[in-house]
Amino acid sequence: MKRVVFVIGIIILLSGVVLADFSLSTTKDSFSVVIGSTQEIDLNISSTIDDILSINVNPLISPSGKSWVTLSDSALHFNAGESKIVKAYLSPQEDVIQTSYTLRFTVQSSSTGEKNYKDVYITISKGDIVGVIEINVTGNTEPTGTLSISFLVRNVGTVPINGIKVYCDVFSPKEEEIATATYDIEILQPGESKNLIKTIKLEAGAIAGTYKIVVKTATTKGIMDSDVKYFVVPSKAVIEYKNESFTSLIGPGKRIIVTNNGNKISDTIEIRENLGLLSMFYQGQVPTSKEGDVYIFSVGQLRPGESAIITYEINYLLAAVVIIVIVMLAWFILYKFKTVQIRKYIIQKKEIEEGEEFTVGIDIRNNTGRYVSNVVVKDFVPGAFKVKPGTGLKPKIKKTYAGVELIWNLNELKNREERLLNYKIVPIFGVSGQLRLPKASVNFNLGRIPMQNKSFVTYIGVRAKKD
Repeated sequence: MKRVVFVIGIIILLSGVVLADFSLSTTKDSFSVVIGSTQEIDLNISSTIDDILSINVNPLISPSGKSWVTLSDSALHFNAGESKIVKAYLSPQEDVIQTSYTLRFTVQSSSTGEKNYKDVYITISKGDIVGVIEINVTGNTEPTGTLSISFLVRNVGTVPINGIKVYCDVFSPKEEEIATATYDIEILQPGESKNLIKTIKLEAGAIAGTYKIVVKTATTKGIMDSDVKYFVVPSKAVIEYKNESFTSLIGPGKRIIVTNNGNKISDTIEIRENLGLLSMFYQGQVPTSKEGDVYIFSVGQLRPGESAIITYEINYLLAAVVIIVIVMLAWFILYKFKTVQIRKYIIQKKEIEEGEEFTVGIDIRNNTGRYVSNVVVKDFVPGAFKVKPGTGLKPKIKKTYAGVELIWNLNELKNREERLLNYKIVPIFGVSGQLRLPKASVNFNLGRIPMQNKSFVTYIGVRAKKD
């Protein structure tokens, strides 16, 4: 039980640290100061509650016994949500030892007694130092984005410096180096600056998190100064669309490649292709839906690095078939009217009763625009009817087990010549309604080409009335 209480107490204490009511930060973690100069450090302090905060720094004393670090304020009143800047002044004199120092700034709450710390690292030199003044990052921080890193270095010392090297390294959240560059500066006079730029392109699927840029200046004597800048790559799906055209045996085609270059699963991706009149010749993947001539493809969600491909073609072979069909249809219609036409019909409209006489008429007309020869007209009468001769040209009669075949040899027809044939039929029994009679046909030669046409369907009798 005592162990449980102890653990709970530790958790409460740790929670108090994490949930601080005020914060303390600086623009940089390290500074280079030349002996005989003054360096200002801005302490950014903010409080979430009404409070009075005290500010202290560990004393740095020169061999002569003088402190060379001072603060602009030692205590400040804060309203809730207010931020203020306290300045620290570093003024090392000639007797300060050239080495590295650690400054610890401490801020304490008067209301809660809580403390917060910030360590800053100071390098002291006699005047031969090139400092990293600032680092700026611009551009697209998403995966596959391009960033421009600019950094300003300056000779903050009192003497010219030769053979300067500037290093720029970029690290991922896993502390893996993803980019590096080295720049050579021949010489910098006191107060002279140099602005350098490094461009990097983030790779596809770059992990989300905080990336670090480290810039250092150095000579053959070693590192003079360094600074750090951070940027954040967001968790995001970055969708790339790539269109490829190709030609196949049936016509042109298109391939759409969709890739998630981001570091997060994408939402459902929809591709819309407006094909216009070409949509009637579409051939390829079945679309998810259609809106008129717009084909809609849903490729779902894509994981980082995953791709989906949509491929379709415009089937000009189908278009050619359609054109051929249209030509054939036009030829058929033309043939139907520019030919020897035959029409079969029943003159009397009456009910079919035993012994009633019906006259069958057959009209033949030459609409070919030319002379035709070997014209033969044939018709067939089912066995349910007796055949009687009509007026005009008499047919040859050929009896079969199913009925009687009638044949007229007309020999030839001139252009636009028309012949009328007829015969009579008598039903051997009565029938209610209508009977369908066989089609009559005409055979002829158009030049040396033998051809045949048939009449439309002919009905005898009267259609029965519905109750």
